[in-house]
Amino acid sequence: MIGYAQMLADQHGDRFLHMSKADAVAELKPLSEEIVLASLQAELGKLGIQYDRWFREQALYDNGLVYEILEKLRAQGDIAERDGAVWFLASKYSQVDKDVVVIRSNGMPTYFASDIAYHYDKFVVRGFDRVINVWGVDHQGHVSRMTAIMQALGLDPARLTIVLHGLVKLIRDGQEVKLSKRRGNLITLGEVVDEVGADAVRFNLLTRGPESAIEFDLNLAAQASWDNPVCYVQYSHARICSMVIKAEQDGVALDSELDHSDLLTHPAEIAVIRKLLELEEQIEWAVEKLSPHNLTHYGTDLAKTFNGFYRDCRVVDPLEPALSAARLQLCEAARLGLAKTLRLLGISAPTSM
Repeated sequence: MIGYAQMLADQHGDRFLHMSKADAVAELKPLSEEIVLASLQAELGKLGIQYDRWFREQALYDNGLVYEILEKLRAQGDIAERDGAVWFLASKYSQVDKDVVVIRSNGMPTYFASDIAYHYDKFVVRGFDRVINVWGVDHQGHVSRMTAIMQALGLDPARLTIVLHGLVKLIRDGQEVKLSKRRGNLITLGEVVDEVGADAVRFNLLTRGPESAIEFDLNLAAQASWDNPVCYVQYSHARICSMVIKAEQDGVALDSELDHSDLLTHPAEIAVIRKLLELEEQIEWAVEKLSPHNLTHYGTDLAKTFNGFYRDCRVVDPLEPALSAARLQLCEAARLGLAKTLRLLGISAPTSM
């Protein structure tokens, strides 16, 4: 907050100090929102993430949609007042769920009230066919309530999918990096990207299933070595690129028109072929489960399988030009598989390292 305030002071000097508090707050609010939004966009931009639209929760109150939907629910018997508060009767739609406060006794709406209006805006106003929410796992108790509200709004709950993600624990020198908002001890996503690189961040965050806690080893992620999983996959891609160039220099050019695949009979060659045949299934699984972590593991497995082939089989042999051509094609197929996997994960596939 001090950093944001300093940015405002640098841009506007001390003019807000000479205004009434109400006037200063009124002017500072939109300026502050712009600074925070720009900061978030810059942080995500370092990972290549861009959102088409940023939605302001306040807009749901400015256009009256929150109270409009609450009145709609009240009219159909899904809202009750007790203990001075306003409740959504989630228990009508679920034997497990308890009723949920939407307007507190002090008259202030809860986050759930704006959640109701936000999803109404998406499904009814903007006409989305399907909505996928990405939430932290600490909001797990909120999932079934959303199912109840979908039913109350006359919407098919199957159209709303909520993916819960575990929290990330940063490790440095074998010790957890303790974070605390209260003490101001924070590490931003952008700072982690600056330290270890965007590719390492993306790969590490995508190595576990959504609900699994992630231990992010900053020391390992910063290493440019085979021990670093993302480097291992990228090195394998770069190795193949170098091999193709070296083969051409040795007089064996990559020719996709020739088919000598019948010559690929070595167990290490068959292993690469089988692993490549898994790729489409792996992609389908990631899409169906809304969880791409299997692709990071597949990329690592493909790299290991290819490197086993590289160890056991001589790719270019002047005495066996047909076999050399077939093995070079197999190398190119492996390169394409690695490149496609990395691209789907939003990670670069360098040609040299």
